[in-house]
Amino acid sequence: MVKRFLTKDMLDFEAPDQVKDVIQPQGRPPETDPTLGIRPELSIEVNQKPGTPRHRLVTIGDSLSHGVQSGAIFNTDLSYPMMIAE
Repeated sequence: MVKRFLTKDMLDFEAPDQVKDVIQPQGRPPETDPTLGIRPELSIEVNQKPGTPRHRLVTIGDSLSHGVQSGAIFNTDLSYPMMIAE
């Protein structure tokens, strides 16, 4: 990778000093650890709850996840989480 240097035309002079101190002309290397080194703390109830969860597929998303068409909740059986669950 070619090392680029920070030039004055790349700076916003109204930016706070803490931003100016860390700004670089190239992007940082991508993160490869999906946990970012943070181990989640789970409660005892979650860790030791017996049985099969009621909902084994959970999706977090937007209107596409829910099945919104034309601004209304319609045909939720055609949403991609429903198709995956089937």
